[in-house]
Parts: sequence; C-alpha cells; structure tokens
Amino acid sequence: MRLGASRVSNPTAAYYLTVRSQYPNTPAAERALILAAGAFFTEGRHGDAQSRFEQYLKSYPTGAMRPIASLGVAACLDEMNKLDDALAGYQGVVSSYGTDPVAHQAKLAMAVVYQARKQPAQAVKIYEELSRAVPPTPLNSEARLLLDELIKKHPELAPTNAPVPASTILPTFIPPAGASQPKAVQKAPVKAPAPKAVKASPPKTTAPATKP
Repeated sequence: MRLGASRVSNPTAAYYLTVRSQYPNTPAAERALILAAGAFFTEGRHGDAQSRFEQYLKSYPTGAMRPIASLGVAACLDEMNKLDDALAGYQGVVSSYGTDPVAHQAKLAMAVVYQARKQPAQAVKIYEELSRAVPPTPLNSEARLLLDELIKKHPELAPTNAPVPASTILPTFIPPAGASQPKAVQKAPVKAPAPKAVKASPPKTTAPATKP
C-alpha cells in the first residue's frame, strides 16, 4: 500500500528494492527481492535480473521461492543468448525440482533452446514428453502445438509409436481445488462376432462292389 497502487500500476524494480531495504529480515523483504528480479526481467535488464535471482538463492538457502529463482537465472541466460549456460540451468531446475511446476516450464524452455541450437530431435523428444504428461498440465496443449509445428518442418522426426490417446492430451485444464478429476469413459468391450454355422454336406455314397 505504501507503494501507492493507485499511482503505480506496474511497480518497477526500484520500488521493490525500496521495500526490501525498509523491511529487512522479513518475509516481505524476501518476496520483494524475487519481485524486483522479475521486474528487472520485464524491463529487459536481464543482467540485473540474473544478479537478483542469484542473490535470492544465496540469501535464502531454504526459501520457498528457490525454484522460481533458479528458473529465473536460466531464463536470464537464455535471453542474453548464452544458450549453453541456459540449457545447463534449465537442466538443473528439472533435476532439483522435478515435482514442482517450474520443472515443466524448464523442460519447455529446454526444447526451445534445442531448436535454436539446430537440434530438433532433442526438442521433439521433450515436446512429446510434455504433451503426454499425466496428470495434465497447462503446458500440454502448448507442447503439442509446438511439436506439430516442428514435425511439419522435420517430418522424418515424426514419432513412430502408437498415437497418444485423446484422454491424455485433450484435457489441459486444472480443476478447481477440491474438485475431482473427470473419470475416463469406459468403453464396452467389443465382442467377437459369433461364428457362422457350417452346414455339413451329405456323405458321399459309394457304389457297392459287384460280385464276380
């Protein structure tokens, strides 16, 4: 409220850093540092953003926003076209926070980096993995679209395995808290057709042998 939300619709990094300096050693200061880094990123000051994300990782070894800060460092390197370092950063996020939503974002970013490095096969592998993610995430559809676009450019990389079931790739929404996931419709088993009755042909009669 002190920042004056009515006057500043999009607070700058300087405003967040002011909060941090005024209220050190508080949860507000911790959050302000992450928001300042994000604001620097939005302003296109990726070097400053990277240093603030790294400052968070150093200052808060058990901070709840470490996954975001780690992803932020990699994204800054990506924006500065340091693709090798960015790729290593994204891989670190996936390895360290595999169950956190940022891991999916890191994987998607890795695929984009692979495309920039002219390595479409690696990108296809990641896009396919994300499009099959269970339970579904908001990135399922985006990964599927990017995969389809890449396959159009490189049809030789089209997956040769069975098609993905629609129930896996179509639901990309996340139900509200407390709501249960929709159950897949069970299809009735297909019965094999009954064998047709085969009419027996009448036995052939053999003419009796004639006595000599």
